[in-house]
Order: sequence, then structure tokens, then C-alpha cells
Amino acid sequence: SSSSGRCCEVLSDQMSEQEVLEQAEAAIDATGLQEHELELICWPDYIACEAPDSVAVFDKHRSVRRDARFSAMYTLIVVACMVAFAAFFTTQLNRVNQDVLHPLWNILDDVASLRSLEVVRMARFDFQPRARSGASGWQSAGSKGGTSSWFEPCGAVKALKDHFKDDDSVQIEDAMELKELRKSLARMRSALRSWAKYVPHYLLKSLYQAGVEARLGVRQHPVSVLFCDVEDFEACCKGLSPRAALELLGAVHGEVADAIASFGGTFLEFVGDEVLAVFNAPAEMNHYERSAVGAAVEAIERTRGLGVRVRCGVHSAEVLVGNIGSPSRIKYGVLGDGVNLAARLKSLNSQYNTHCLVSDHNLRFEGAHEAFLARPIGKLVLKGRSEPTKVWEVLGQRLPAVDPEVSEAVDKHTRAFHLYLERRFAEAARLLREAHATLASAPKRSESGESGGGGGES
Repeated sequence: SSSSGRCCEVLSDQMSEQEVLEQAEAAIDATGLQEHELELICWPDYIACEAPDSVAVFDKHRSVRRDARFSAMYTLIVVACMVAFAAFFTTQLNRVNQDVLHPLWNILDDVASLRSLEVVRMARFDFQPRARSGASGWQSAGSKGGTSSWFEPCGAVKALKDHFKDDDSVQIEDAMELKELRKSLARMRSALRSWAKYVPHYLLKSLYQAGVEARLGVRQHPVSVLFCDVEDFEACCKGLSPRAALELLGAVHGEVADAIASFGGTFLEFVGDEVLAVFNAPAEMNHYERSAVGAAVEAIERTRGLGVRVRCGVHSAEVLVGNIGSPSRIKYGVLGDGVNLAARLKSLNSQYNTHCLVSDHNLRFEGAHEAFLARPIGKLVLKGRSEPTKVWEVLGQRLPAVDPEVSEAVDKHTRAFHLYLERRFAEAARLLREAHATLASAPKRSESGESGGGGGES
């Protein structure tokens, strides 16, 4: 090989043929390589190498070793592919076994059970042999005898019919069992549908897929809590019959529940005319603070057409979420100071004549004030807390077509609040009066204008 760079040539002018071959063997031994890594060429008979005129030894170990490395690498790749294919095939086979064969085995077990029932019923026959000329025959002990042979068409079928005709108790018992089984399945489906109305659907689906029994347990998790109730519900129901009051409350709760569901919240419970919902539990969601505020605004808009006004309180905090109660009776709920704060914000609406109060913790998400019309109410020290909580009133969303004067009035109210904190009371009072006048005259904010007056003057 010309690429080897090593060769040894021995001419026969000074040596005999035997010496030439011996010299070639000595050159081969001196290389320290194996025989297949060298090549011996004789002239003129380069195949038999008999009576050579000259002999040459070529070193080709590099090309041989390179080919050996390529061969080993190719073999390793083939083996790795075979192993990967075997692993993939085993995984798919296990999946097929679990998804297809196991259900088939269950069906076969059910069929075998039904077959066993038929065998038990057939065992009640007492077929006994009777003599017949030319051949042996069978006659049922329950039959009336005669000349019908075993080979008579439908003889066995006739015997079965005669048996079940005489043994009506077997048919009645089996029919009752099937009827009770159908009733049990129908009751189970009805119970599951009813249960889904008591607990969050996501939680019910998780328990069903896990195949485990619900147990007591909570975890610390960040959520947004929404409380909502009907303002002056007793006055709204005055003069209504109990049925009419229940229909009104059901309509309000239906609109509020639909608003919560449209923003991905989890409806937890009704307490009289009050509604409790959480966002980001049990299923985690993105932008849950924004969704909670949006659901509150949506609930207010939906219930306005029913002739009632709802009050909402929204707060974000880390609370305990999970199954609470006793070992024999549990419910999915939330516990913690954040839940109490949201309830107190809802109650403060009556004091400030507002509809939707939201804590500053819930309006800290990016783009909050670009998405919602919100004006500050104040830094309030709520019951059970020593630190003040900044509270905002959310008037609606900015994204729909909003009256520019209303948006400007909200901005004026915000600037007036900052001036008030800086003790520049004269300037703050002037801006508050201007904001109040604008909100009171806005056609779409006639009701909120009244609330704006209360909030602004306070």
C-alpha cells in the first residue's frame, strides 16, 4: 500500500531465491505486526511466489485496523438499534396487553360466569338412557315418554323448552336478578351525576382516575378567593312567595356560577345568598388573579339584568386548600386568613356603597390597571389584622368601549388619593369633586356614580 509509508524490497542479483525469501521473512518479523497486516508480493509469480526475481513486503496495518474499527462501530450501531427496537416493542406490547387483552379477559370471565349459570340450570335436567331398537337413545326424566328418538330434530331443544315451561321459578329468578342489576346501574349513574353537582368536577375526575378514596388533607397553595352575595337580599325577596324567592336566588346563583366557570374558577359552596369560589385550585391555572377579578366583574354584569345587585370581594393569598371535615364527612374547601379577608372586603361594599372591592395583593399582576378600571378606596385596617390593606374598587374592564370621561374620572380619583396621602387636601378635594361629578353623570355608570360619590367623599 502506497499510503503505508513502509516497504522492504530485496533484489535477486546478489542473493539466491532462498535467501530472498528468508530476507523477506526477516523483514516481516522485524515489523512486529501480524501477518494479515502485511502483504508479500513476488515477481514475476506474485501468487505462488515460486522462483521469484524480487520480493516486496508492504505494511497495510493502518487500512486493516481502520476497516476493523468501522466494522466494530457498525456492529455496535446495529446491536443498539436492535435493543431499542426490542424495548419499544416490549413497551407497546405491554400497552396492548393492558388496553386490549385485559378487557378481553374480563369479558371472557363474564362469559364463563354466564356459561356456569347455564350449566347449573342444565344440571337440573335428569337425562336418562332408554332402550331403542337399533340404537341407544336418551329420554328426559321430565318428559312424558313416547317414541321420539335422540336423533329427532330439535329433540333437545324441545326438552329444554319443556323444562323451562315447567320450571317458571328459574326464569322469574333470573329475570329479577337482571332487573335488579339494571336498576343498580341506573342508581349508580344517577348518584355519580348528583355527586358531580356537590363537588368540583376536576376533583371528581381526579379521584376517579386515581382510583383512591378521598381522605382528609390540605396543602399550602396560592389562590385568589372570591366572595359574592346579593345586596339587600331580604328586601329583594319581600313580598315574594317562597317558590318565587327560591327561583330568584337560583337564577342569581346560576349567573354567578356561569361567570366563575367562564374564567376557569372553582365554585365551592353556597351559604344562603353568598357564593364562595377559588381560582388556581384544585387545578392550577395561569393569571389566576386576573381571572378572579374578571369573574367578579362578569358576575356583576350578568346579574344586573335580574334586577338585583351583587357585591364581590376578591383577595389573593396563600391559604390551606384540600379536603377538610371529619373522617366520616369531608368537603373540598379553603382555610386561612386570606379567606377571611376576602369575606370582609365583600362586607365592606355596604359601608362604601360599592360593588366590587379588591385587595392590592390581587391587583399586582402585570397590566392590572390597563385591563381594569380601578380606583383606590383607602388603606384599611380590617378586623383581625394589625397591618393596613390597600383596597381598590374595580368599576369594570377597560378593553370594551368605555366612555373616555369615565376613564379620566377614575384617573383623577387615583391622583386625588395620592394627593390625600401627601396631605395636599385642597387639591385632592377638588379632583374628588370633579371625579364624582363625572361618574354621577355618566349614563353607563348611573348606579356606580352614586357609589362613586360615597367612595370619593370617604
